[in-house]
Amino acid sequence: MKKIITTAAILAGVALSSSVFAEGYYAGGSLGYTKHSGPILDDNKQNNFSARTFGGYTYDINEKFSLAPELGLGYYGKSGTTKVWAMDMSGVGTYHITSDFDVFGKAGLAYEKLTGYDKPESLNKNNQFTPLLGVGVGYNITSNLQAQVSYDHYFKRGKDNFALSTVQVGMKYSF
Repeated sequence: MKKIITTAAILAGVALSSSVFAEGYYAGGSLGYTKHSGPILDDNKQNNFSARTFGGYTYDINEKFSLAPELGLGYYGKSGTTKVWAMDMSGVGTYHITSDFDVFGKAGLAYEKLTGYDKPESLNKNNQFTPLLGVGVGYNITSNLQAQVSYDHYFKRGKDNFALSTVQVGMKYSF
């Protein structure tokens, strides 16, 4: 949790000094709900709080469509002694329905890290790469600030069958 707060504070500080970035860069954060699935968790509590920070660079293809590479860092809850973290890299495609509303989809790869698990012999590995897919909608509050709602799914990992799905609400600031 301290890492998330520190990362959010750094992103906020950078946002306040937007002259550091050229047009096209963005940063944001989101909070939400995560559902874990798979037999490796310590107890039956598989629904959790989640938080994610992200940043990327938007390339406008035309006035209706844009593409962006995006990097993210997320905390996806705790079950017993196990905490779930992920760093991800994805490509985001955005379709601008109007000047205020967007829909977006993303596909990429996440590096999941499970910490504090007390039965490592039942895991294939604690840290693994996994594919991810996501969809969402955005509403432009101002020309630089967008409210977003998104759904992301991190697919099953190897033999341990751990997967997660998350629904989050957040803000994105475009420089």
